[in-house]
Amino acid sequence: MTMQVIVIRRGRQRRDFGSWRDLMLPLTAGAATGATFMYLADPDRGRRRRVIARQRTIAAIRRSRRHANKLSRRTSAKISGVASWALHLPGGPEPVVDDQMLTDRIMSQVFRDREIPRGRVNINVQDGVAVLRGQLDQPEQIRELREAVEHVHGVREVESYLHLPEVAAPNKEQALGSS
Repeated sequence: MTMQVIVIRRGRQRRDFGSWRDLMLPLTAGAATGATFMYLADPDRGRRRRVIARQRTIAAIRRSRRHANKLSRRTSAKISGVASWALHLPGGPEPVVDDQMLTDRIMSQVFRDREIPRGRVNINVQDGVAVLRGQLDQPEQIRELREAVEHVHGVREVESYLHLPEVAAPNKEQALGSS
């Protein structure tokens, strides 16, 4: 069943409510407003109720302000932390490594292994190219040393003139062959 209710507003506008559902919200809002007004305008206890309502409203505003400040501080700290984290991400531009630093890096990383004789190998670095000179006892040691130097960060290329005790150095073969 539909009900035709006509509400007159300022300017003589008309609004039709087609059913009770359309009428419930305005009726409920009006009833709540009237009850609140009667509660606060009571001649016996109205003044006390108005004071309590004002104090509770002010307290709610203070609490919400504190909550908003706390949320703001927490959010700014979180953003600051994320920005700091983003600044220190790995993978940025690598610092330029000079040859002496690269030589020291090779010496400290490669010669940690006690099996490689440190005193029998000479290492020079120029423009990121590591040159290995010296004499080792086994071919596996030569191969392992060369691979270890290739894996050091900053080394672009490795030239190996390492040789076994009974074999001439690779850079000396041409000079020995011509004489």
